[in-house]
Amino acid sequence: MTLKDCKKIIFFLSLSLFFIFTPPIFANEAFKSAYEFNYSLQKNGQNIRSRVATTITLTNLKSDIYVKKLSLIFPATFAIKNINARDNLGPITPQVEKDQKAITIKMTFSKPNIGRGTKNKLYLQFDQDNLFKQVGNIWEVIIPTLQNRDQSPYKVVVNLPVWTNKKISIAKPKPSLIKERQIIWNNPRKRTIYAVFGDKQFYQTRLLYNLNNPQVIPVYTYIALPPETAYQKIYLNSLKPKPAEIKIDEDGNYLAKYFLNPKETKEIEYQGTIEIFSKPQPSMVAFNRQQIKKEKQYLLTAPQYWRIEPTEKIKKLTTPKKIYRFVTDFLSYNHSRLRSINKRLGAENILHHPHQAVCIEFSDLFIAIAREQGIPARELEGYGYATNSQLRPLSLSSDSLHSWPEYYDQKNQIWIPTDPTWENTSGIDYFSSLDLNHIVFAIHGKKADYPYPAGMYKKTNFRSVYVQATSYKPKENIKLTINHSKIPTQILTKKNYPIKIIILNQSNIFLRNLSLVVKTNHLAANLSQKKITLLAPLEKRTITLNLETKKNDHHRQGKLVLLVNNKRIIDSQTISIVPYYQQIALIISLVLAGGIIIFFLVKRYGRSRH
Repeated sequence: MTLKDCKKIIFFLSLSLFFIFTPPIFANEAFKSAYEFNYSLQKNGQNIRSRVATTITLTNLKSDIYVKKLSLIFPATFAIKNINARDNLGPITPQVEKDQKAITIKMTFSKPNIGRGTKNKLYLQFDQDNLFKQVGNIWEVIIPTLQNRDQSPYKVVVNLPVWTNKKISIAKPKPSLIKERQIIWNNPRKRTIYAVFGDKQFYQTRLLYNLNNPQVIPVYTYIALPPETAYQKIYLNSLKPKPAEIKIDEDGNYLAKYFLNPKETKEIEYQGTIEIFSKPQPSMVAFNRQQIKKEKQYLLTAPQYWRIEPTEKIKKLTTPKKIYRFVTDFLSYNHSRLRSINKRLGAENILHHPHQAVCIEFSDLFIAIAREQGIPARELEGYGYATNSQLRPLSLSSDSLHSWPEYYDQKNQIWIPTDPTWENTSGIDYFSSLDLNHIVFAIHGKKADYPYPAGMYKKTNFRSVYVQATSYKPKENIKLTINHSKIPTQILTKKNYPIKIIILNQSNIFLRNLSLVVKTNHLAANLSQKKITLLAPLEKRTITLNLETKKNDHHRQGKLVLLVNNKRIIDSQTISIVPYYQQIALIISLVLAGGIIIFFLVKRYGRSRH
């Protein structure tokens, strides 16, 4: 290529995740470039329109080489319209070409500046409707970044409008500067910028569980309802029919027990609202810190799917971040497996077939390596709320189920969820933080495949998971029902009276840290449990209250009061205390009275015989 040929350089830049152009070798020697993308938000009915202003500055480094034409390539999914452009001298007419894969905007300088050190600028403006998405209670944006720009300065600016009070809660990568209503990224190195505005999201959820007993004997089974986690709060609307029992298992799963008669089928319907947070709930963090002491004994084991041969490469992955990066970079997501019945490969198999991975294999490999390195880890299965199946695929079933791992940060004593699958497919950082789109249906720590999440209890080809983002926040309805065995009105000294108390949570939320306090006078009362750390909706908890007298309390009267979170639940009638010697005297008198009666009956019976 001669210098004459170089006087017209067509330099392609790509804003697409899928189209990357390598500039000519001499380009960096001929000029340097700088880019700024400015996004200003406007209300467009129920949607948010972005007015995008792009400034491209090209500085000539040679006296006889300059850029005449320049093209920007966007993904075909970008809803771009109202395109206009100008250069240093004024308006220019851009040439727009569209096909199934890309939108190409070609611009030609009307009269470019020539000479070493001179600058040429292009200004491109357009409207885009589908960049910022208003989803329920949040705004979400995914901005692909320029690729192969070498060390060229690159700036992305998001300007929030005055008509909103939303704050940025999640940003990947972290912004260089947040100034009032302006968020700035300087030279982002990730191939995607992801941001969420709003710190919580709400999902209206309807789940169907189809149960079947093919046997000729009665059976019972547990189904997994969406659990409470550090990042997830549950509001139960209804559960029909009512279960025989509710319990929380070792991993924190919310399980409902149902009985099935021989050959019986039964459909269970769950309806509720799930609130997802950008930051963990402090009360659940405290609960998890208590639980981890019991869980550690099995969170480092290697059950099926999480067994792995500790090769030298694996042994070098000593931190969660190194493990995550290895899994994300080593595996390749196989979209073709979505069209067939997936057989779970497990950690060891996917190491030998890294191009066959879907989300469950990403999770299995992360957990297996973490446990091998002494890092407690487990799998979360649930629903991934995603509108782009290429960027954020859902691959466990037709009900959009998804799998992702989490590890226990032993320094900060908190569970940290990650998603190597979605970083692999989208370029978004899912190690430093998650998002507000991951809804947990089941937690797998003790076992790799139990309990089954909602969406797995289904009839063939029938949809059983319905999730819809909403801005509506439900109200908390707190209701406790207390049943107890009979409280005596009279007790004897030196004798113990056990009273069974059944606490039923009829609230629509999980209740945490319920304190139980007994107040008495002239009585001693001991509870088998003084604090309930977590009580799920419809869950019962049975505790025992042992009632007895204090020493030397004779001929007195007492009362028993039970408070739950300082609210009076049981307020007994007066309880009389009968001294122990009166009890003995009473027994003796009863025995004597009985003996006298027997004596007279025998004497009378004897006379009647004669």
